[in-house]
Amino acid sequence: MTITEALSEVKLISKRLERKREFVKQFLWRQDIMRDPLAGSGGSVEVIQGTLQAIQDLGVRRIQIRSAIAAANRETMIEVEGVTYSIADWLTWRREVAPFERELLVGMRASIESARKTAGEKQIHVARLGEEPTERRDIRVNIDEVALAKNLDRTETTLGRLDGLLQVANATTAIKLGPLEDKDVPSLEEINKIK
Repeated sequence: MTITEALSEVKLISKRLERKREFVKQFLWRQDIMRDPLAGSGGSVEVIQGTLQAIQDLGVRRIQIRSAIAAANRETMIEVEGVTYSIADWLTWRREVAPFERELLVGMRASIESARKTAGEKQIHVARLGEEPTERRDIRVNIDEVALAKNLDRTETTLGRLDGLLQVANATTAIKLGPLEDKDVPSLEEINKIK
């Protein structure tokens, strides 16, 4: 099974868990004078217990899948823009480092652009890094703006390439899991036929 297939199974498990939760809620109680609608399947008590066991089993399956994916992500290395990390590290970078880095770089660029606009309105010279201001009221930029633009571009490029490489890795990286053994619980459609 590939990671992509495993992630699809996680989505399916979520849907199945929701269906089973709704099923259990429907049959938690009934008036004693009413016929047990699940009598043919062993009775409401037995079917609910089986469904609760199936819910636990699906939870265990979800843990197994996530654990197998995490293990594969720790072992699988990919290179993006000359930097090699495990997929787990790249995911951390994408989630925790890249947003901060991007926000910082965009904010720095915006601050310099704002200073240039204000300077232009007041007819003040803006000296780039390495230039000497011509007057005391001039603005001195303390960072290489070309390098700043390149760093922002590199971050954006890395994010884009990383997304593509992660899709390929998910589609080609195999994980090992045993088959899912779900309890034989009637579907909502089957239950609605009983009513």
